[in-house]
Amino acid sequence: MPYTPTQKSLKQHADALALALQVINPDAPELTEYRTAAKEEWVSASKVCQHLQIVPRTLLRWRQEGKLTPGTEWRRKSQSNHCVYNLPAISDKVLAWTDR
Repeated sequence: MPYTPTQKSLKQHADALALALQVINPDAPELTEYRTAAKEEWVSASKVCQHLQIVPRTLLRWRQEGKLTPGTEWRRKSQSNHCVYNLPAISDKVLAWTDR
């Protein structure tokens, strides 16, 4: 059978591999890490601000004060100064702050 390239994205391939691993070994530690990574949703600052009902300056201040973890809750977009944010992670952290 000749090789036929597919137009699947890397994420689609990773999802297929995770599904196969889940069938073989549902308790695999690799699956736990993958499920955690799959929950990441990187969005723009404006979407985070709209979701949390804060102003962009507050988000910048949280970053500068070290309240948001680089790489986990925010990261720079390639070589630009613009940042993207992990909305679920930041939402969880802000919820923990308000529950104190």
